[in-house]
Amino acid sequence: FSAVDRPPANLWIEGRESAFSLIDRLPHDGLAVVGTRAPDRRALFLLVDTLRRLRSSPIIVVSGLARGIDSAAHEAALSAALPTIAILGCGIHRTYPPENTRLRRRILDAGGLVISEFKPDAEVRPPYFIQRNRLIAGFAKATWIVQSGYR
Repeated sequence: FSAVDRPPANLWIEGRESAFSLIDRLPHDGLAVVGTRAPDRRALFLLVDTLRRLRSSPIIVVSGLARGIDSAAHEAALSAALPTIAILGCGIHRTYPPENTRLRRRILDAGGLVISEFKPDAEVRPPYFIQRNRLIAGFAKATWIVQSGYR
């Protein structure tokens, strides 16, 4: 946790016991993959193609399970047989967005992890996503912003 700004007092972690060894490889092997909730086709192609090329690498994909780039990053990691870790912006007993319940299960079944610093039943709150982002960045050696929105 030395790379995490303001490390959390607690972390709730879901996954197989064998997957906990992924944490020991962070941030060294972590690649944070983040971006817009509404990516275009080119960004999605680039994401899938790049992670496919990293198939035999020690990379662990770290993202936020959100709509858009985050979900696509987890999906691409699973397709490339790369381990992936989802950092939630809510409690570990919740899945947000709810349509990613199946993706969450696939991450866990593939030997990945789901992590939250919020109390297990904590509801989704916008400030939690900002707080969660420091964990995504802190658990990775590099951050790839695949595509951002325009503001």
